Amino acid sequence: MTTVRWVFLVFVFLLPAMALSLTGRAGPYTVEITTDPNVLPVGKATLDMFVTDASGKPVEGAQIRAIAQMPNMAMGEREQVAAPSGTPGHYRITQSFSMAGGYEARIAVTGPLGSGTAVIPMETGKSTATAADGGRSVFTLWPWAVGLALVLFVVLRMRQTGQRVELKGLATRQVVAALVVLGLVLYGALYAVNHLRRSGSMTPIEAQTMSMDMPPPEGVTPVTLATAELRPFSATVKYSGQAVGMEEQDVNARTSGVIVWMPAYAGTAVHRGEVIARLDTSQLAPQVAQQSAMVESAREGVGVAEADYRQAQAMIHQAESELGQFQGAVEETRANLAATRQERDAAAANLTAARADVADAQARQSSAQADRRYWSQELDRESKLFAAGAVSRDEYDKERAEASKSDAALRQATEGVRSAEAKVRAAEAELRKSEAGIEAASRKVDQAKSALMAHHAHVQTAKAEAASAHKKIGQAAAGVRQARAGLQGVTAQAGYAEIRAAIDGVVTQRLISPGTLVTPGQAILRVAQISPVRVQANVPEADLTRVRIGSLVAIRHRGGSERPLATRVTSISPAVDPVSRTGIVEALLPNRDRSFLPGQFVNMEIPVGLPGSQITVPTAAIQAGPSPGGAIQASRTDTYVWLARPVAGQAGTYTVERRSVVVGEEQAGQTAIRSGLAVADKVVVEGAAGLSSGQTVTASGMGGPDVATKTLEISITESGFDPASLTLTGPTPHRVTFVRKTDNTCAKQVVFPSLGITRDLPLNVPVTIDLPATAKGELNYACGMNMLKGKVIVQ
Repeated sequence: MTTVRWVFLVFVFLLPAMALSLTGRAGPYTVEITTDPNVLPVGKATLDMFVTDASGKPVEGAQIRAIAQMPNMAMGEREQVAAPSGTPGHYRITQSFSMAGGYEARIAVTGPLGSGTAVIPMETGKSTATAADGGRSVFTLWPWAVGLALVLFVVLRMRQTGQRVELKGLATRQVVAALVVLGLVLYGALYAVNHLRRSGSMTPIEAQTMSMDMPPPEGVTPVTLATAELRPFSATVKYSGQAVGMEEQDVNARTSGVIVWMPAYAGTAVHRGEVIARLDTSQLAPQVAQQSAMVESAREGVGVAEADYRQAQAMIHQAESELGQFQGAVEETRANLAATRQERDAAAANLTAARADVADAQARQSSAQADRRYWSQELDRESKLFAAGAVSRDEYDKERAEASKSDAALRQATEGVRSAEAKVRAAEAELRKSEAGIEAASRKVDQAKSALMAHHAHVQTAKAEAASAHKKIGQAAAGVRQARAGLQGVTAQAGYAEIRAAIDGVVTQRLISPGTLVTPGQAILRVAQISPVRVQANVPEADLTRVRIGSLVAIRHRGGSERPLATRVTSISPAVDPVSRTGIVEALLPNRDRSFLPGQFVNMEIPVGLPGSQITVPTAAIQAGPSPGGAIQASRTDTYVWLARPVAGQAGTYTVERRSVVVGEEQAGQTAIRSGLAVADKVVVEGAAGLSSGQTVTASGMGGPDVATKTLEISITESGFDPASLTLTGPTPHRVTFVRKTDNTCAKQVVFPSLGITRDLPLNVPVTIDLPATAKGELNYACGMNMLKGKVIVQ
């Protein structure tokens, strides 16, 4: 057992010797580099730097700035300051190796012994245990050392337990041949991996463990930042809803028939009264002819009845013509009656004139009374003034004279009223006399008529016959009306062959195809009025009580980025669904451009509660994902932001930290933060994909104060991005504005994969993207479907 322990102790002490590091001189300092992982990957790796002086003593308190770049191929990397790890002389920094191949690590050391720079070559796919001069590393002996240790352990263990190693059973031809073949295969594989693979590429095992991410260089990851602000904030709730037609009607057939014409399809605009379908109603033609014949027959019956009536009337006229003298007496009395009526009309005219005179006299009396009151008041005033000695006797006498005149005028006006009223009474008496004469004349006329009727006894028979004939006319006319009603009913059924729209709107569904036999009441089309359109959302009862009729509501298409449409809540359901515990909130939209269609999903953002001040950040900064805790918390969803802290001495450079937050309501792209952030904290809005705590980033569009940002425009047409290639002069921050000018394109989004930027492109809405200052190279972008592509060339 003691021997086994010694073997493993020797093996453990040999392990540090197997991990030789990369070494370089930086003036008076020696810099040794190892990496984590040990095999330098394509992606991110941590550089562990050990700095010692000439005597091998660790150097503390030094400032280490490092950058790893491909020789003569800068890709936007930025020099960074390494952080001390807590161990004397040990510094750490994270670098990105975006491509496979050789790199140079430039290490600048500033310390108590002075300054110096070391350039240490590195290569992806190789272990950092390989010496800088290219000699063989002890690392290649690890598999052999492990195998030898296992063999020694097994042999020693067998001896300790009294077992013997039987080599005779292993010395057969089959075993030896198999071992030789296996050895040759293993040797060939190792030879191919070590000598035939391309320089800088990784071994199969290294390739299995490498990171497939192609991150931007450490320290230049571009992000867009926003500042947490304390601002007035009105709480809002956002719900998914749907558009509903203002009116939705089924167009029904009103008679039976086969549809022979119906050009309307879903989406077709129709107008009230417009013919939208026709039926074949040829089976109604015989019924129309039959009803027309019945109408003609009824009309003939009316003609016969009218002839009988005319004959009876002739008999009446013949009898009446024999009594001319009686008729003359009647005419004479009627003439007298007319004369008396004329007298009555003249008396009525005189009465009217007399009443008009009364009105004039009363008006003069009212005026005189007003003058009398005035001069009476004036005389009282003058009397007081005269008694007080304020006016003279002449003035007082004048006032008395005027008062006397007003009294005389009042008496004269009163007398005029009496005279006019007397004339009215006389005219009324004359009128009554005329009316009495009319009554007498009327009685004489009645007496003459009675005498005439007494001598027309034989006329009564003729009149009875005439009445009978007249009734027959009525009966025949009723038959005509009945026949016409039947004809109208059949004609109306034939008219229903043209089916018309009852409202203005659009066809939302075509339920029947031409050639189909339909029956009365069967729906053939569904029409909805969509201007205006109703927008409804099912709101939980907890929020329903906070919504008010007339509250502003922002409505946008679900998933759309266009500017929301503002309207107001028009109705709130007075009842809550007992199953879902929700009620319907409805708003009306004019929808003149018909952008909202019935059944279409929308987002409704409704303000609730009273406004107040809260800490807010852009909603785009809010992230959701598994909690970073242990396995128990991994299933929980954590809401967080990436908090950016500035790096001292590096303008525009930040380190990011994942910060859990408790969010509140959202309004106009801003979300309230209840806890987790303070005012003036900076958070990442764009470029958060792939970030990790402690990573260094660069604020997009940030440069020195003397760096101007240039703005360029790219249009999206049916042919793609225009121009598809832009050439810029760097390193300078640039601002590119995308404008989509057509709907006939897949470029509804633009994506910069290397920058982690994805932006929606609404129609005819400029979308600006800030590009960071980069060295020469290419920035590729594409549409969201990766079909249309473009590039920005930095020279």
